[in-house]
Amino acid sequence: MQQYRSSRESYDAFIRLFRIFSRLCGADILDDDYKVDIRTITLCSTVASYLVSVFYSVFYYYPDWLDVVEVCSLMGLGFQGAVKLNNFIFYSEQYRQENRWMLKFLSIHSDHPKNNAALLSVLNKIHIFKVVLLMAYFSGMVLIGFFPLGYYLMFGEPKLAMNFLVPWVDPGTPLGFGITQVYHLIINVLSAVGIAAMDLIIMMVIASVAGLVDVYLNKLEELDKLLESELPAETDIRDMVLEIIDLHQKIIRYETDLRERYKVLNFVQLASSVSFIALNLFLFYMYDYYHVIGFLLAGVFQLMEFCFLGTIFSVKNDDMTRAIYNTNWYLLGRPEQRSLQLILIRSQKSVELTALTLLPLNVETFVDIMKNIYRCFAMLITYMEPL
Repeated sequence: MQQYRSSRESYDAFIRLFRIFSRLCGADILDDDYKVDIRTITLCSTVASYLVSVFYSVFYYYPDWLDVVEVCSLMGLGFQGAVKLNNFIFYSEQYRQENRWMLKFLSIHSDHPKNNAALLSVLNKIHIFKVVLLMAYFSGMVLIGFFPLGYYLMFGEPKLAMNFLVPWVDPGTPLGFGITQVYHLIINVLSAVGIAAMDLIIMMVIASVAGLVDVYLNKLEELDKLLESELPAETDIRDMVLEIIDLHQKIIRYETDLRERYKVLNFVQLASSVSFIALNLFLFYMYDYYHVIGFLLAGVFQLMEFCFLGTIFSVKNDDMTRAIYNTNWYLLGRPEQRSLQLILIRSQKSVELTALTLLPLNVETFVDIMKNIYRCFAMLITYMEPL
């Protein structure tokens, strides 16, 4: 992985990659002149056509419940893509504002050795997770894309990797199979590129909280060193406290905005991932549908990704609270002590990423969901074995 010298350089590299993917989809929301154009309309129409095709396939296959289950396992992917795309277009101005603010923040702190090191450490971790995310998505895209060819070479029969149909096109004919396969390839590529782009920017804006908090912790350490010096200047102490208060307020506003912006998206993500995992696990166990392994792993990865990002919020908010409590606040003047006391009180009301208002996103939620999926799967196996 490439090594970067400054946090600003690392952030710029990440944003360039995101914009490459988003331009391919026609949704480069970080472009200052961005507006909905023909590419964006084409992307939205493709997502809508996918949902129409899935619902059409459900009615087409009914009452063959096995095929219906296989189609329903793909339904969550369409809802997930539609909600994420709507989120990005609707909040495009907020994303641009956050990007401009982050660029300014990094430009200031890239010249501060300790802050630059803290920010660079966070961004390097984001780059590592970025590589894992892209490998997962694009390996799945390749496996799904080449599945029909591999199946034909092995068994001599045509078979689609995904079971949804193009409305009023018969895949049983050579022409219909070709049209359906081309449509599947388009959906496959757009899904991998589009969802990868959207997950990349979500990962960056949420994981950036860790870097902001680390800079905040460094400022508290600087305040302690200033207070412990032999002849601390009151004006320097006052200015440092004001900086800490200002940064704390910005972090809280940033976290609150993210919580409100993503609470619906988080719910759709959790619901689609859970249904994706459960239905594909059922298909794999009952009927040896090996081509659903890629879908199964993708569902687990996405669920883990969002719960992990939610954990960052919880951990970093706890770090802020402990750091304020452990600072040498007793060496401050009374006005500064009251200011830090207000910060401490506010920090104890931590901001959490949630799925609507139903449950928080964190590692505990991920473990509980996987346990419940396993319990339901075990009960289903027990019920199905006698049949």
